[in-house]
Amino acid sequence: MGRRVLVTGAGRGLGFALTALHLAAGDEVYAYEYALSDELEALKMSHAGRLHIYKCDIGSTQSVENAMSALVEKGGQLDIIYNVAGLYIQGEREKGLAQTDLDDGMDMYNVNGVGLLRVCKAAFPLIGKGTLVVNITSEAGSITACDRAFEYMYCISKAAANMASKLLSNELHPLGARVICINPGWMQTQIGGERAADSPGSIPPEKSAKDILGIVGRIDKIPHSHMFMWHHGTLLPW
Repeated sequence: MGRRVLVTGAGRGLGFALTALHLAAGDEVYAYEYALSDELEALKMSHAGRLHIYKCDIGSTQSVENAMSALVEKGGQLDIIYNVAGLYIQGEREKGLAQTDLDDGMDMYNVNGVGLLRVCKAAFPLIGKGTLVVNITSEAGSITACDRAFEYMYCISKAAANMASKLLSNELHPLGARVICINPGWMQTQIGGERAADSPGSIPPEKSAKDILGIVGRIDKIPHSHMFMWHHGTLLPW
């Protein structure tokens, strides 16, 4: 029997790639997306009955609760929750503090730092022994490894996501559930920006998704203390 998998940000990029791979593996996927894409609808046509699509803005508690209500009512347990959906304001990339609009940046904090908690809170009745929560955060959230002097609000939002993940891990551990944080790499996506498309240091989201599934597939062999890592499995410092 296939696994029950929830993916946020499933309409494009990494979320779409993870959705496609799990469907190919025979799993049942609940795809949540802020702006539904033609690609996701086409995928549903070829996987009738195993792909369920919901419009969901993880920056809104009401939107998340509305999207999750049918799944919670259905009951059962989720095997994997992928918190992929995120927000990046491209103008942040080269701005120092003097040029940073801190108020605009709160949108990133709301989505990146708090959104994954909204999803897990709404899905809490579906989390139990063996559930794996995979939070897509970023090396930008590592305090120890930080060498930036810009991208203030994005980095803050990802550091918040890491702390949220650690707190959630502590709470879910007695239930037999697990939480990990994955840095997916500099992906050739909308969030990656124009520079990622031409950089030899970037990767397609499909490659990152395959690597992440490799981690998920061997999660029982990875120590619980290994919680924050690259998509290829190398540990990252908090």
